[in-house]
Amino acid sequence: NVFEAARLMDVQRVVYASSISTYGDQSSFGERPITEEDVPAPRNIYGTAKLLNDREAALYRNAYGSSLIGIRIASVFGHGRLRGRSAWAGRFASDPAVGRTAEFPFAPAMRWSMVYVDDAARLFVDTLMAPNPQHAIYNCSAYDLSLGEMAAAVRELIPDAKHTFGSGVGPTPHLVDSTRAQKEYGWQPKDFVENLKAHIAEARAAA
Repeated sequence: NVFEAARLMDVQRVVYASSISTYGDQSSFGERPITEEDVPAPRNIYGTAKLLNDREAALYRNAYGSSLIGIRIASVFGHGRLRGRSAWAGRFASDPAVGRTAEFPFAPAMRWSMVYVDDAARLFVDTLMAPNPQHAIYNCSAYDLSLGEMAAAVRELIPDAKHTFGSGVGPTPHLVDSTRAQKEYGWQPKDFVENLKAHIAEARAAA
């Protein structure tokens, strides 16, 4: 238990990875951005486990005054994520960068909330180093994109890029408001294409 270890060792603050999966399906909120004030309603084991972490952190804060802060992260893209259910979030650009076909598990129209790995890491650092964070939860989302839009953006940079798509859709939130982090820390994700270029360059450098 990281929270218990932090308490026993008098660690000043823990910033841990929660997830926008805690919110469940976008349809529960309509076509409006989801904020940290909205009631979570996870639809899968992953989101439920992340919400359990958030609840446990709240118990530690109330019982011991621990500084435990959760970052509810969107799907993170960037080179290096090559395995697991979310591997597509790295491979959609990493594979075409080195001449391979990338596979999306869902339909092209499926919308997804995304954030680049460097931007997400910066929010963790900002939260860890802040003298007095004002909240226990911060959303970390940068872009609302369909998988088709993501593939098209890659083709703009790599004209011969190839992608395949599945036929399914998933109950994922895609409109996620990160205003809280922006106002409190000045956190501002970079332009999507700029980050995509960095992703591709890193994949090629690692090949």
